[in-house]
Amino acid sequence: MLVNFGKKKEFNPSHSPYAAPKPGAYAVDGKKISWIKCREQFAAKFSPGVDGIYFVHKKGKGESVAAFVLQAEKVLGVHCKKRSIFSETNKDGVIWVSVSCFWKECELRRSLFTILLRAGMNYSIEKNNFSKTLFSNSYVKQTEVAIKRFFFGFVNFRRQMVTTYYPGSHRLPPSQIVRKGWVNTFKDAGVKDVKQILVKPAKKNPEDNFLAVGTLWA
Repeated sequence: MLVNFGKKKEFNPSHSPYAAPKPGAYAVDGKKISWIKCREQFAAKFSPGVDGIYFVHKKGKGESVAAFVLQAEKVLGVHCKKRSIFSETNKDGVIWVSVSCFWKECELRRSLFTILLRAGMNYSIEKNNFSKTLFSNSYVKQTEVAIKRFFFGFVNFRRQMVTTYYPGSHRLPPSQIVRKGWVNTFKDAGVKDVKQILVKPAKKNPEDNFLAVGTLWA
């Protein structure tokens, strides 16, 4: 999939707590850019109201990340005019993502979105190895049953995401509270539980799909 990048996003790297965040780190926009490597901690900042997020990728893999996520959105049936928009930034190795409302409207979807960004660093546009890239990701492997059902169009959730509290967590800032996201929800879930949690939205089907297997789709 060809990527048409949006307008270049400018930000001041000097506002960052450290100058060279490692690939896989995220940040929301603001006067002070705070890079977060832990997905669960970033969940507290990745709210429905953010304009978008920064993502640090491996050298030369920004377009691969964008193409992978856009292919995922195509498979999920997200309308082409409502898909995420990717922009290069003034810092090498960092892209800006104006995240589609499809992901932003649901906390568990936002959690999965951060997984897809990381997975996309291993995607090859030339080989178009979407399925192989997706299922090579360690988080996806742990939640394969849920991933397959989700990509077959069962994208709504019967259960709301919850915050996992532990002794002393009430004294922590929101960015350090661990959230119960995609992996913690589905890594130990069997087919029965996954089918109860993930349901299809009314009158909405994926544009294309390739993951149909057995009774997961009943």
